[in-house]
Amino acid sequence: MNSNNYHDNADYPTASQALTPTDNTFTDEIKISSLKVGLDYEIYDRYHLQFEFDQWNNKGNNNLLSSVYPGYIKGKNKFNLSLSKFAKPLSSNFFEKTHFRGGVFFGNYDIKSTGLEKLDNVSEVGLALGFGVKFGLTNNQLDLSYNFIQRDNIYKVGVENIQAFNVGISIGDLWFVKRREI
Repeated sequence: MNSNNYHDNADYPTASQALTPTDNTFTDEIKISSLKVGLDYEIYDRYHLQFEFDQWNNKGNNNLLSSVYPGYIKGKNKFNLSLSKFAKPLSSNFFEKTHFRGGVFFGNYDIKSTGLEKLDNVSEVGLALGFGVKFGLTNNQLDLSYNFIQRDNIYKVGVENIQAFNVGISIGDLWFVKRREI
């Protein structure tokens, strides 16, 4: 480099040594289709049984893979079943103004191998428990939940256990709601 602040023949690489640009067109690299179906059935007053099915497929060519994982997810199926007890409005009893939720889910990931390693499909099973407490005049809510997930056939890991504890708060007081009047 000759430090003259512009690129000329004294700098490396010279214009004749630079690589020519390439133009590649990839079609149908990723082609995703998805279907989700959910049902909610009220068993008793405020008690709901809920069902969800999720199917996801990738029918693309997947030629541009650049991952440390020697494969890609071709499809996914997931089934959720939950039971919820919703709070009774305007109740002063703590247990009646609390939401309770519990559920199980099962999932399966269709893994396609791009390398020499043979990859197995990943399956998962999970359990979710939680509750929410309403407070204040404007139905503010504090939510606490715990999730436990176990996945099998993870590449070079085997079994994976995931535990998650979540805290959420919903605030609907006067200064958070647009144009609310007392």
